[in-house]
Amino acid sequence: MSNMYLFLSLCLLLAAANDIKQHKIPNQLVLMIICSGLIWNTFIDQRIGFITSILGLLAGMVMMLPSYVLGGMGGGDVKLVAAIGSVSGLHNVIEVVLYSYIAMFVMAMVFIVLRGDLMKLIVRYKMMLFSGLGGVISYQEPNNLEASAQKIPLAPAIALGALYVMFPDNCGISQFISLCRS
Repeated sequence: MSNMYLFLSLCLLLAAANDIKQHKIPNQLVLMIICSGLIWNTFIDQRIGFITSILGLLAGMVMMLPSYVLGGMGGGDVKLVAAIGSVSGLHNVIEVVLYSYIAMFVMAMVFIVLRGDLMKLIVRYKMMLFSGLGGVISYQEPNNLEASAQKIPLAPAIALGALYVMFPDNCGISQFISLCRS
């Protein structure tokens, strides 16, 4: 499985770089990952197999779809996680989603703190909490200048989540480097 994980790691780095530069994940890259994952798991390394590979693809897509529908991420992010599921299979894609969401949260909080908007976020959520306790449900949208209203590239967080699942020691860095050397 290590050759396929090395290939996926390189594809994830490309996706992350492209998302940072252009806020887009190329469909061709996602399709290449999906096809490679299905072929690898069906014909070359059959430990995961075709069915579990397809289930991983579907689970990745289904678990990320609510965030897309609610406007929290783009379609490319959903497709990227589905592609990761086609390589890693059903059980691993669930972990990838979990760790990706953790990385996304940390990234977003760092972005908000660096922009100096943490207090605005806290005040807004405090007001929503107290109005909710009073029986009134209200949501205050951030203004367009606040960090929490900005779109940030999520492919780097997805890549970190996937790398952590594929190579759990040292967040995958030491194993990734040793694979590159061999």
